[in-house]
Amino acid sequence: MRKNLIHIAIFMGVFFVAVAAMFPYSMIVQSVLDKQIAVNKVPMTYSSIDCTLFKTTLKGVNMNYGGNNIELGEVTLRYSPLSALTRKVRANLNSPYGLAEVIHSGGELRADATLDLFRISKIIKQSAQGELTVNLDYDLEKKTGAINLSSGEFTVQTPAMQVKGDSLLGVGEIADSMINLTSFEVKGDSGVKATGKIVLDRENIRRTMLNLSGEASIMGMTSKFAVRGMLSKPIFTLQ
Repeated sequence: MRKNLIHIAIFMGVFFVAVAAMFPYSMIVQSVLDKQIAVNKVPMTYSSIDCTLFKTTLKGVNMNYGGNNIELGEVTLRYSPLSALTRKVRANLNSPYGLAEVIHSGGELRADATLDLFRISKIIKQSAQGELTVNLDYDLEKKTGAINLSSGEFTVQTPAMQVKGDSLLGVGEIADSMINLTSFEVKGDSGVKATGKIVLDRENIRRTMLNLSGEASIMGMTSKFAVRGMLSKPIFTLQ
């Protein structure tokens, strides 16, 4: 009797491994993914998909955003057979624009990214150099969250002047498409402090609206300033 149970257990184990190995994950996931892309009108394409029981990898991912074709590179989704119940999925992005990890758990989103400002600047048409770290916590149901920005040495060319900094720190609160920037500070040869509101355009980031004010210290002189208008064509005024 005991030997029979052992044989049954071995058979079931081999059967499960064989089914798991031969199961057409890619075909099923691709069908579901393509349907969701079409239904939700997501302007995204990919060149290949590879799926297993615990992860899905998309390669050659591209997204059309505001008329710009953005190469996202490789996206890997990690999950477990219980993810449908726990609603927890981890995604890793390996893109020319930087690296990111996103964790979705029970309606809450946590994202950590390191972005290449030079490559990002090609999208927003504003010259920049350096790396920017972004940490985001977001409640998908309430559409509220918090965002933190940080950077080491960087350079940004604005219509008014070139801003060089040794460090950057920013803190904001998110409500739907609006970011309330409660604190933003650049330290270095050019010191900048600012607060205000940013209204995101989800279809074209270049149409994002700015309403910021603060003060800048350059060569020992401090001036108050304001930034208004679209991200692609901001209007700087000195007060």
